[in-house]
Amino acid sequence: MFRVIAPLLACVLFFPVDASAADRQFGSCMDRAGGITSEMLGCISEAQERADARLSTTLDKAVRSVSPARRASLYEAQERWLAYRQAHCDFLADPEGGTAASLIAADCWLSLTEERVAFLDTLVDHSTVLLR
Repeated sequence: MFRVIAPLLACVLFFPVDASAADRQFGSCMDRAGGITSEMLGCISEAQERADARLSTTLDKAVRSVSPARRASLYEAQERWLAYRQAHCDFLADPEGGTAASLIAADCWLSLTEERVAFLDTLVDHSTVLLR
């Protein structure tokens, strides 16, 4: 029973609530997963692919919104952020943590990516003030 409840609890605690189409698609997938870890990981993987695509698109917009002198700095910051995301989420994938650890690590990747997209969106939206 705990093996079913723990992953579900992890999802409730770690997934942000938003009414976007991607979030509704993710929520629907998680509902269909029925608490089965492998199915839930599949849903998270699909959401990660969408989030990574948004990250790439948003980074491109941010790069175009900064002055040429700032582009190298933005690329360096992005590379360091990618390394941070990898290290941080790898740490959460505790081999002794069972299926809950795999869900938490997968959610880490997704959550951090969504946060980074939001941050880069803010930079683009305020580029005339923040990035010149």
